[in-house]
Amino acid sequence: MIHNTDKTAQEVYETYKSRGEIEQMIDVFKNTLEADKSYMPTPQSIETWMLVNFIALHWYYKIYHLLVSKNILKKFSVNDLLMFLKEIKKVKINNGWHNVEITKKYQDLIKLLDISIT
Repeated sequence: MIHNTDKTAQEVYETYKSRGEIEQMIDVFKNTLEADKSYMPTPQSIETWMLVNFIALHWYYKIYHLLVSKNILKKFSVNDLLMFLKEIKKVKINNGWHNVEITKKYQDLIKLLDISIT
């Protein structure tokens, strides 16, 4: 990298990397959360919409860091995990709720991530 500042090479690199992370967050916000359009008629509804999307973005990155910490990001993306979790269903049998069958692959993933499906 070439720059004309008095920053060190490390500072320039870190600044560059943070820009990439911000662009990635914007991409997640727009494409994964589909939060780039709002049709809210009042300021209160826009604030609520933004709060919900902020929480969703926060949880997206919590899942991302969980995948990184378990060293499985190379196998599963956050979107993969969200798509899988979205498909988990419960059925009511004899006044009790039960999970619909989950494949062994995903049972192992849930166990590895140490998450609870309730």
